[in-house]
Amino acid sequence: MSISKIGGKYNENNCRRPLKATESVLLVCGSDKKIEIFDGIIGTYKGMANYLKWTDRGIIAVFDVANIGDIKKTDALKQAE
Repeated sequence: MSISKIGGKYNENNCRRPLKATESVLLVCGSDKKIEIFDGIIGTYKGMANYLKWTDRGIIAVFDVANIGDIKKTDALKQAE
């Protein structure tokens, strides 16, 4: 199955399993030292949420997370609650 077919599946009126989601949140982390590393994924997320008419509940993007346990040194988990 091609990506275009998968991507178009939820736009069809006769979809067997339509998405029930009405809201979304993006949680992303990475080891880069600059927050700009997430520009691409954030742009894609916003575009998808807008296209699917989801309510965007927020974005939590954490940079400089490279090793096990690094995320605990940030406030990201508290923000996600």
